[in-house]
Amino acid sequence: MAKANGKAKGGAEAFDAFSEAPAEAMKKSYERMMAFGGDFAELNRTGLEALTQSARAAGKGFEAMNAQTLSFMKQTMEQTMEASRAMTGVKSMGDMTEMQATYAKTTFKAYVEQMNEMAGLFASTMRETVEPLNAQAGAVVEKFQGAA
Repeated sequence: MAKANGKAKGGAEAFDAFSEAPAEAMKKSYERMMAFGGDFAELNRTGLEALTQSARAAGKGFEAMNAQTLSFMKQTMEQTMEASRAMTGVKSMGDMTEMQATYAKTTFKAYVEQMNEMAGLFASTMRETVEPLNAQAGAVVEKFQGAA
């Protein structure tokens, strides 16, 4: 009977060891899942902060572009009014043609300068808008690569 008891005892130890493995694995999985939940909440919080920073940068950039556009429009209207007044006092067709050519040249030059300035404002706005989102995306990639 001792053998039977010995075998039974050895079988019980094997069963205990076998049954403890899944419990330990479940415990580890639960702990990892809870840690991931905390990490996920933190990533969510920082993601919202990045989105807020991005929206703020976009708003400031579009506000600057709007102010620049309005300023250009006002300046253009004033120049147009000046040119119109000057043309009303012209005595000859040659003077009128010369004034109109000068006006067209200066207006076109101002337009090209405005477009270059607007392109620069747009590029800087996009750069500032995307910067916090890129930083957040990098943090997410780092987090998941570290977890893998």
